[in-house]
Amino acid sequence: MSRDKFKKTEDKLYNYFNKEKKIATLNYRIELLKKQIDKINQELRECDINIEIESNSPGFEERVQSSSDGTSYAEREVIRITELKLKRKVSKEIEIEELKEEIENIELDNSILEYNLKYINEEWYKLLELKYKFKKNETQISLEMNISQSQVNKIKQKAIADIRRWEEWRKVE
Repeated sequence: MSRDKFKKTEDKLYNYFNKEKKIATLNYRIELLKKQIDKINQELRECDINIEIESNSPGFEERVQSSSDGTSYAEREVIRITELKLKRKVSKEIEIEELKEEIENIELDNSILEYNLKYINEEWYKLLELKYKFKKNETQISLEMNISQSQVNKIKQKAIADIRRWEEWRKVE
């Protein structure tokens, strides 16, 4: 197996064994965005808008402040601020959907690997878990599993070769 294919398979294993952490992080971000959307909705419901004082305020002798479209400065500012809040809300809703899609893609990408790892030799699975989930080096793995370092390397090579074959079989179908 080429070095590039080996590295890609290792990356898939790292992603597989760390998917829960990544999904939890994405879900946390989704919850945070939902709270921000709720806050924006509350501000819109309560009309929580502060308007800056117009720089060229009218003198007392002027009776009406008018514009060509018939709206006052205050009305224009309320409309502008409301539109900004709505844009922020929509942007956050879009980000939530993108994060949900990313979670679905992570689950989908790992589904074949997850299915096949159910049927792998128990010793191989433990080795892969120690290496790619707990990020232990070969010496630590050999001590924990009571096997030599060369056996750790051979088992890892065989397991990755098998996983690579599963990937190739999937592409053929």
